[in-house]
Amino acid sequence: FVWTILISANILRREGSEADFWVYARLSPNSTLDDLSDEEKRMFRALDVNVILLDKPKKESFAQVVYDKFLTINMTDYKRVMFLDGDMMPMTNLDYIFHLSDPNYQETPTLLKPNFIMATRGEPCNTGMFVVEPSQQNFEKYLNVVRRQHQSAKKLPYPHFDWDKGCGHSFKETGDFW
Repeated sequence: FVWTILISANILRREGSEADFWVYARLSPNSTLDDLSDEEKRMFRALDVNVILLDKPKKESFAQVVYDKFLTINMTDYKRVMFLDGDMMPMTNLDYIFHLSDPNYQETPTLLKPNFIMATRGEPCNTGMFVVEPSQQNFEKYLNVVRRQHQSAKKLPYPHFDWDKGCGHSFKETGDFW
């Protein structure tokens, strides 16, 4: 995903984005590397992309990849954070999405809530793109939910997901709506 991230950052810069760019990277547990290559780091620096290298996991896990995306909730130095998946290719400046959820931005009406998350019947959050209002309190809530769901999901047969109960929490039985 390094190349698509670099291309996306270049497009966003070219289109006038004033956003800070961050990449959370996690090397494969099978990798013999301990860091990104010097060339990769050079290219990220050239586009003013900040990189945080996360610890190597003990094993590959799609769930871990998805959980890592929500580290954005903990980026409390920012008012809003937009997550774009590594395979997303923006074709225009996306800063307007931040403006549409900021009541202090007077040039456009506030049309969006602070958290902009697209859900479907099959998933509570499409993790290809979403916007969150970072909050330490909400990050703690998120971690607690993930821990509870992980414990419930371990009791389900592989792939540890049920279309009625999700990862162990029945939205139908509790009347929850995602």
